[in-house]
Amino acid sequence: MRKIKGLILILLSLQAFSATEKLQLTTEVLKFDKTQQKVQGQVTSERNFVEQKDSQEQSFDKIHFHNKCYETIQAALIFKNLYGDWETAGWYTLAPGQRGYIEDTRNTVYYTYAESSNMRWSGSDTYEYVNGYGPYGFTKRQITTDAWGNWTHNFTCN
Repeated sequence: MRKIKGLILILLSLQAFSATEKLQLTTEVLKFDKTQQKVQGQVTSERNFVEQKDSQEQSFDKIHFHNKCYETIQAALIFKNLYGDWETAGWYTLAPGQRGYIEDTRNTVYYTYAESSNMRWSGSDTYEYVNGYGPYGFTKRQITTDAWGNWTHNFTCN
């Protein structure tokens, strides 16, 4: 629908058409859009699931970190940004019990690394530099929900 609204704005801005012609063109574009929506509604159930997920207001996952440890932690994240590029982000300081929004992604895979004064949450799935320091060993993680929304990764002391 956003594309159709944009097309209508372009049509209305054209000075070569009279007001009546612009109204007729706008009406035809809207009729075409309604026809396309009906056709798109007659696709397989798998595609309907994808379209339903994409049609929601939020078309990505919001990654949060939650520090369930008794120490302050510094955390870093490797994720695919909304443009589809891998990015390393950090450092995020989380006090004991604190939950914080970190980044947005459309990918189900991400990697985490964190440390406190006495503990380290690391792995060997990939090694990356964070703000010029490192490399640090990150652990591969998976978002396991079917719908877009909020995803929280918990860091615990256990």
